[in-house]
Amino acid sequence: MTASTPPAVRQLRLVVQVDDLDAALRFYRDTLGLSERAAFEGDGDARVAILEAGVATLELANPAQVRMIDGLETDGDTSDPLRVAFEVDDAAAATAALADAGAALVASPRETPWRSLNSRLRSPDGLQLTLFEELGAAFEDDADDELLLWQRAVDRLDGLEDPDGVVERMRVLAARYPGTDGVAHFELGGALDSAGHEAEAAAEYERAVAAGLDDERLARLSIQYASTLRNLGRTEEAIVLLSSAPQHPSIGAAREVFLALALHSAGRTDEALRTALEALAPTLPRYRRSVAAYAADLTDSAPQS
Repeated sequence: MTASTPPAVRQLRLVVQVDDLDAALRFYRDTLGLSERAAFEGDGDARVAILEAGVATLELANPAQVRMIDGLETDGDTSDPLRVAFEVDDAAAATAALADAGAALVASPRETPWRSLNSRLRSPDGLQLTLFEELGAAFEDDADDELLLWQRAVDRLDGLEDPDGVVERMRVLAARYPGTDGVAHFELGGALDSAGHEAEAAAEYERAVAAGLDDERLARLSIQYASTLRNLGRTEEAIVLLSSAPQHPSIGAAREVFLALALHSAGRTDEALRTALEALAPTLPRYRRSVAAYAADLTDSAPQS
């Protein structure tokens, strides 16, 4: 070995101190299925068992990666500095077996964007565990399933209360987007928007439009992008965008509501009120005709585009 050659590592061995070795053997060996390679006894009731756990790897992750994985695997649990992950053939069955054997279930198995089924538990000795089942073969030729898994991972971010944490996780997911359209830019733009990073959000929205979106997301983007432009002081651009924005059932009257806000910010208050009233009038059980007439009287012409 020379000074420039790193020492050879022959084996990764994780040493876990347990209060009850027999109970731990029942949990890891008998229930999880790790085979026992060797066992030794020493003075003072010292005992140790070495269990085989398949291929050993050391995964190093920075805090942003850890937070992202926590958001995908759980509904808010936080990783310990050390978390042990076992690849299993059947994540659902293994999770149920370990829970029956005394593990605390933190999160049931759920699909990840990278085609695995992950669960999280805490063992009776307090060790934080992830069980994962690789699903690659099942979805190898099915791009629709891969996109669906990715979108599910994005949707789970909605329940998190840390906007900047959501942005960090969304950046990772966006980098792993399996499609070729602008959906990843659209979702990242929304996360940035919610976190108050509006200039970055605007850039992502522009990339999303350039890459292409389905009709529903394009309608939603028009609302979100226009709102961002208004908050950035680019009010006239917001008005132009909203005046020609596509309608879609998923957004209801949001286009008119946000157009009214933009017109108000531009000092065009009569047009803003007319736009808002005309959006509201069709929802009234009575007085629709009167409200529509009063709204029209507010301006000499329809709102400018």
